[in-house]
Amino acid sequence: VAQNGNDRVSVEERETIPAVITVEGGPPEKEEEEEPVNLDTREGVMALQRRQCR
Repeated sequence: VAQNGNDRVSVEERETIPAVITVEGGPPEKEEEEEPVNLDTREGVMALQRRQCR
């Protein structure tokens, strides 16, 4: 039973960790201010998420 619980946690961590890394490793704030956020592109969504996290 404990192993099944650990498996579920590990799957959630795999989904969460990459998002955190991309937020921290993203472009500097200067690029966010200069470029408008375009939610149609992956970069625009990432920029919006970075702004919300601050």
